[in-house]
Amino acid sequence: LTANPPGGFWSGNRVLGNQLTLQYNMVGTYPLTYFYTSPEGCNYRKETSYTIHEDFEVSINPEGNYFEFCNDQEINLQVTNIPNASYQWLYSSNVNTQPIELTNNNTNEYQPKQSGYYSVKVTRGACEKETELKHIFIHEKDTLFVPNVITPNNDGKNDEMVILSNQQIESLTIYNRYGQTLFISNDNNLNWSGKNVDSGVYYWSLQYYDCFRRKKIANGWVHVIK
Repeated sequence: LTANPPGGFWSGNRVLGNQLTLQYNMVGTYPLTYFYTSPEGCNYRKETSYTIHEDFEVSINPEGNYFEFCNDQEINLQVTNIPNASYQWLYSSNVNTQPIELTNNNTNEYQPKQSGYYSVKVTRGACEKETELKHIFIHEKDTLFVPNVITPNNDGKNDEMVILSNQQIESLTIYNRYGQTLFISNDNNLNWSGKNVDSGVYYWSLQYYDCFRRKKIANGWVHVIK
C-alpha cells in the first residue's frame, strides 16, 4: 500500500506492515485508514476502502463457434447475465482485424445484422472478462429476377429469358394462354429463347429452394416481341 505523502502507516483488515494480504473468497468492501505524522508533529488520517468482487465466468449462447443464418432469420446472441455488470459488444469483419466497439448496447443480448466475428467484454468493478469469438455467417436475401419482355431476333439484346437468382432453381415451365406446356427444363439450362412461338404473352412457373432449403414456387408472365 502506498500514499502521499509517504512515511505513514496503513491500518485495516488483513493489513500488516503496509502490506495488504488478500484471501480467496474475501468478497466485500473493507475500510482502510492511513495515518501520517508530519515533520512538524501534525497528525493526519485518511479513510478509504477497497472492494473485492466475486469472480465470474462469461460465455455466449448459443453454444458453438460457427453459425449460419438466412437473411430473414432472427439471430439472438446472449451472454451470461452478471448482476451489476456492464457489457460491451465487439465486432470484426474477419478474425485478423482489430474488433470495433458496437455502440448503444449495454445489455447481455445482441442481434447481429451482418456476417463477421462477435464477442463481448463484461466489466464489473475492477474485474473484466471477454468471451470467445462467435463466427456468424448471414446468407444474402433470396433474389429472383425474370425479365417480362424478350425479343428473340438475334441482335444480342434480350434474345432469351435469362433467370438471375442466388438460389438453386429446380425447374422452369412455360405455358401458353390455354395452359398448354411449351417448354420445361429441370437442368442447368434454364434460359428460354421463345423462338418457336408467335409474339404474345406467355406464362412461366419456377420451382426453387430458398435459404432454408424449402421448395418454393414463383409464377409470372413474359411478353415475346418479334
